[in-house]
Amino acid sequence: MRSLSRWALVAALSSSLSLAQSEARADTADVRYTVTRGDTCAAIATRFYGDARHVDLIHEANPGMGPPPHSLKPGRVLLLPPKPPSVPEGPDARLTRTKNVVEVRAPEPRTGKPNDPLFRGNRVGTKERSTADVMFRDETRLVLGENTLVVILGDTQARAARLAATEATLVTGSLRARLAELAGKGGTPRVTTDSGDVALKAGEAQVSVDEKKTTRLAVYAGESRLTAQKKSVDVADGFGSKAEKGRAPTPPKPLPDAPSWSAPSPGLTLTESEVDLAFAFAPAAAPTGPAAAEWHLQLARDADFDDLVVDARVPASIRTIEAKGARAGRYFARASAIDDDRFEGKWSTVASAVVASLEGTPLPGGRTRMTVTPAGVACGIDGAERQAAFEIDRRTARVVTCETAAGERATLALAQLPLGRVGAAETERAANAQPRPAAEHAERRADRAASAPETHLELTAAWRVARVLEQAAVGASLGVRVAIPTRAGEVLLGAEGLFEAAPPGTSEINGLGDVRVRADYFGAWLPLGFRLGPATSRLAPYVLVGPHLLGTRGRVGPGSAEVSSRSITAGAGAAAGLELRLERRSALVFELSGRYMVEIEGTTKGPALDASGAAFSFGYRFGW
Repeated sequence: MRSLSRWALVAALSSSLSLAQSEARADTADVRYTVTRGDTCAAIATRFYGDARHVDLIHEANPGMGPPPHSLKPGRVLLLPPKPPSVPEGPDARLTRTKNVVEVRAPEPRTGKPNDPLFRGNRVGTKERSTADVMFRDETRLVLGENTLVVILGDTQARAARLAATEATLVTGSLRARLAELAGKGGTPRVTTDSGDVALKAGEAQVSVDEKKTTRLAVYAGESRLTAQKKSVDVADGFGSKAEKGRAPTPPKPLPDAPSWSAPSPGLTLTESEVDLAFAFAPAAAPTGPAAAEWHLQLARDADFDDLVVDARVPASIRTIEAKGARAGRYFARASAIDDDRFEGKWSTVASAVVASLEGTPLPGGRTRMTVTPAGVACGIDGAERQAAFEIDRRTARVVTCETAAGERATLALAQLPLGRVGAAETERAANAQPRPAAEHAERRADRAASAPETHLELTAAWRVARVLEQAAVGASLGVRVAIPTRAGEVLLGAEGLFEAAPPGTSEINGLGDVRVRADYFGAWLPLGFRLGPATSRLAPYVLVGPHLLGTRGRVGPGSAEVSSRSITAGAGAAAGLELRLERRSALVFELSGRYMVEIEGTTKGPALDASGAAFSFGYRFGW
C-alpha cells in the first residue's frame, strides 16, 4: 500500500509539472494541446493564459472551427500561440442570431444584427414574436425569448481575479442559458434580477422575470443556484424554484413533464408547391410533475431551432403543432409544458418531417426530366435506382418512390398528376389507385401547356453540296428566321445567305459549247414555309419557298483565252427538309433545295453564267 501511495504521489507531481511546463511554454512559444473530455475553448484559455478573454487567440490559430460554441472532440490537437503581454480589449459578448425585431442600446438604440458587439452596460431587447442569441466570451449562450430585456455586464467585475464570470441582468422576459463545461476552472456565469441572483452551472437552465418581478429558475440539465434575501437554493435537473420580490426562494419543485408524440411524424410528403404539416402530441402518459396549463410549441427549419417557423404558447386544449403552406425542406418540431405557476418543463423529443417537391422539365419525344427538392431526397420510377434527378415518359403511367437518407418514404402515381410542376399530397394509396380518365385528360392538357411552343427566333448554319452548270460546287449558308406556332406546326419566316464555289470544270454555255469554267455564286433568299408537328416531336419535316437574288463571278475559257464573267441573277427556289430535334429548341437539319435563275444585269463582256441548280445541305439549328 505504501508503494502504491508513493507511485500515486509521483504521478500527481509529474502531471502537475507537465501542466506547469505547458503553461510556461505558452508564454514563450506555440504549444500543441490535445483536447480531453469536457474541454471548451474558454476553459483552455483560462487554463493556459489565465483569462478566458484570450479565447480569440485559440480561434485565430485554429481556423475552420466554425461558429462558437465549438464542440471539441477528445483527441483533437489545437495550436496555442504564446501568451500576449496584455489582456485583449474587445466586446464582452456578441449577438449571434436575431429574429424579427431586436433592439440594442449602446447607448443609443439601433437595430440588432448578427455579430453585433456587446459591451458592459449595453441592453438587448426583443419584441413580440422576436428572439435573439447572445454569446459571451466564455461561450455561455443566452437565448432570449420574446419581450425580453437584458443588460450585458460581461466579466468586468471578475478581471481582478482573472476569472471568466459572465454576468447579465434580466430586466423582464425569459432567457435560456446553455453553458459549456468549464472543467472546474474560472467563475460561474450569473444572471441578476430585481428579486434574485442566479448562478448558472454547466448544462441548461431557464431564467424568467414576470410583470411582478418574480424570478423563476428552471433547470433542464446540470444544477444551478437561486439566491434571494441572503438565502440560496440549489436547483437540480428537472426542478424549479422562484423568488418573489422581497422574499426568499421557494423549495425546488418538479417541473411539468414533457409531452410525447401521439401519432407518427408526417415523415416524407410530396407536394406540388406547398403543404400543411401537423405534428400531434399528448401529455406524458405517467406524469411525475404538475399538469400543463399551456404548451410552448416550436417548429423550425434547422435542428438547433434557430430558424423558427412557429414559436407560440397555446392553451392546454391544443394538441398539434401546425404549419400552413410549408414549402420544400426539412422541418423539426418540439413542445414543452408550462404549469399554472408559469414554470416551463423540458422539451419533448424532436420530431421531424420532410416536404419534397418534384419539378418537371419537358423534353422532346414525350419525356420529362424530374428534379427532386430538397437535397438529400432521392427518387426512382417503378422500383429503379433512386437518384436526385431522373427522366420519365409522360405518355406512360409511372409510380415514383422517393426516400430520404433516414429511410423515410413516399410513393405516388405520376399518371394522376400534372407534369409541369409535379406533386400531390398523396402517399401509398395514390400508388395503388387506378388513373381516372378525367385525371388523364387533365394531365395531357397540362402536359401540352407546359410544352407548348412560343414564337421564337432560330439560327441555322449549314454546309452545302450543289450542282450548278453541270459542275459540282461546295459552300455554306447562314439563315435566321422567326417560328410562329399554330395548331398543326409552325409558320417559318426568314432570310438566308449562301455561298457556293465551283472548282474548274467543263460546262456547256450557250454559243460557246463545252468550255472550261471556274465560278462562284453568292447571295440570299427569303424563305417562307411551314414546319409540321408539335414542338415535342423528335422528327419535324418542313417545306420552304421564296425568291432568290444571286451574284455570279467566274473565268470562262481555256488558258490565256479565258475571260471574266460577272452578273446579277434573280429567280425563285424551294426546299424540303427534315429536322432531328436534340432538345426543344435545337436540331440537326437535312435539306434538299433547288432554284431557277435568270440574268437581270451583266457587268462584263463575258458570257452569262446560269446560277440555276440544286443543293443538299447539312447543318445545325438552335433557337432562343
